[in-house]
Amino acid sequence: MDRFKCDWCTAQIVENEKMVSLSRYEVGRRPKRYTVSETYFDSGDQEPIFHERCLIDNSREILAYLYPSGAGDPLKFPAGIDLPMLRYPT
Repeated sequence: MDRFKCDWCTAQIVENEKMVSLSRYEVGRRPKRYTVSETYFDSGDQEPIFHERCLIDNSREILAYLYPSGAGDPLKFPAGIDLPMLRYPT
């Protein structure tokens, strides 16, 4: 693990540290199903990876770097779609 570094603070990642990696998924539609393709924020070799605390403390600066022109609002789901991930646990 000595080759991994936090992309924010550039400190080496050591064993048992909590890390967060970021990648972006683009959802497409085929006639009978949805598809997902992954795109990377960097050269495509790996996703940006951050210490959990670095991401939480510096999220505005990190997002401004990743999205210099901002990002659009997410699209709304059509009425009547029932996705398990959107249900609240009972």
